[in-house]
Amino acid sequence: IRTSNANGFANASSSGSVQTTTRTYNSAATYVFNGTTNQSTGDFFLGTTTPNNVSTIEIANTGTSPNNIVTLLVSGPTATTLRLTAGLFSSGAGNVLNIGTNGFVTNNGGNIDSSSIGGTISFVGAGTVNGTTATTFRNVNINAGAVNIPIGATIPLVAGSLQINGGNLTNPPKYGSASTLIYNTSYDRYVEWNYVGIGTIATSAGYPNNVTIADGTFDVYNNATGEARACNGTLTINNDAILNCNNMNSTLTVGDNLVIAIDGSFNMNTMSAALIVNDNISFGGTLSLSTDFNGSLYLGGNWTRNSTGTFIPNSRAVFFIGSADQTITLTGGGIESFPYFCIDKQNAGTYVMPDNSIGNQTDLNISGTSGNVLQLLNEGGLDLNGRSCTIVSNNIVSIQVTGGERNIISSIDTGLFIIAGAAFPPTPFVNSSDITSTLVFDSGVRIELNGGFNFSEKISTVNGTLRINSGAYVTGFAPLYGMGSRLQYYTNGVFNRTIEWGEAADQGYPYNVQIRKNSTLSPGGSSNTGIVLNLANDLTIDAGSELTMNYAGNNMMVPLIVGND
Repeated sequence: IRTSNANGFANASSSGSVQTTTRTYNSAATYVFNGTTNQSTGDFFLGTTTPNNVSTIEIANTGTSPNNIVTLLVSGPTATTLRLTAGLFSSGAGNVLNIGTNGFVTNNGGNIDSSSIGGTISFVGAGTVNGTTATTFRNVNINAGAVNIPIGATIPLVAGSLQINGGNLTNPPKYGSASTLIYNTSYDRYVEWNYVGIGTIATSAGYPNNVTIADGTFDVYNNATGEARACNGTLTINNDAILNCNNMNSTLTVGDNLVIAIDGSFNMNTMSAALIVNDNISFGGTLSLSTDFNGSLYLGGNWTRNSTGTFIPNSRAVFFIGSADQTITLTGGGIESFPYFCIDKQNAGTYVMPDNSIGNQTDLNISGTSGNVLQLLNEGGLDLNGRSCTIVSNNIVSIQVTGGERNIISSIDTGLFIIAGAAFPPTPFVNSSDITSTLVFDSGVRIELNGGFNFSEKISTVNGTLRINSGAYVTGFAPLYGMGSRLQYYTNGVFNRTIEWGEAADQGYPYNVQIRKNSTLSPGGSSNTGIVLNLANDLTIDAGSELTMNYAGNNMMVPLIVGND
């Protein structure tokens, strides 16, 4: 039966092509909509011999776009075949057309409305997409059984969502730039996301845009050895959903954001390759990095952990690689800890910084116990942003600098860079991995030493304040002191001068010196009675503190030479 009527077939009302008193629509019939302007199907489905079921709906509207759309009037009917011959079919916003088990979507010249009112095509069970023309779905659901997808020139495209509630596709579709692949059940990744590496959206079959793990446990690896995966947009893990990388041994790239909801989990497991997130990470659930040495995280945007979030780093590194400034936020404020904190940015003059906004003031801990725990590589630097960064370990850890002059600054207020240091040598140190690179602490930075630290030979420059706390000392090599800098003794007791102040120029030659907090400086202690005691500018001794040239019999044999006051 065919109709060109704008109101299609009505079940009972006085509209549409059939307006008899008694109407019965055969479920085994084919219903063709062949108007020349926009049409509604009508609600005839309610009056079919098997209610809400028909054999075939054919869309053959020959109107001129945008006046060639046939819209489903009611949600939830089932057709064995949806045949697209001309014009567009729309289920309607929020409406669903079910394709019965072993049913077909056959496209020989029409298509599905891919706009926001295009609605959903839902395959009840196994089914087939075929025809001579590539079909564009707005939203499509699969529920059970295999849905056959063509290859070649007629690969379908998903413009809205592909939701997997069960079943599988036999071949991958293409995904549009606003699409989302949704896993709504526990699932092992299959052909719907099988493109290897980074593809081109809407061109590369099996390369999704956004991906959402809506429910259940999802295995992104599924034993695909050596195959990298990527999505073009945002990867979202919903409440109570889990994504596992398992033994994945090639990269997983998220083109936009990684979002983990409360009680959601992203687990790298034993993944032996990198997780790359090109934009932001935000998590109120659990983010667990790999237990494998090669399973580091590379982040191009901001890091936000909500107060409900749990970060399990498993001694892995986080690399900040963005082209612009990047902010680290612990919602509600507090300390965010990273075992290995690596800044490897693309553009000079860009920084990674802890959040200093009211209510979200975030401090950083670097907690690794061996190796280069803080790495300033290539471009970019660390902006303390008026907050603190603490190197926690007192083992032989290092700050690695590579690629020229690397900077630690504080763009507002005074930022604290705290080094736990070691009670005895060997101590933490600065490591110029290419020999020529240097580390500069900006004028807004106060370095606080709580143990021993080695600034290394002609690598480190202090332009702000170097504070020596109780139990701290400089060993190996002192820093270079810039104009306006300050060496500050803050020991609340007696301190025997070491190499932090001991040259007439170059390293160990301070600009300003200040003795504070009831500290007594013994410049001749540690067998330094003959070591020069020169400074370039001012010496300040606060009330309750003193500098004693002959403390405990360590009589200085050289004079104190102060460049100014």
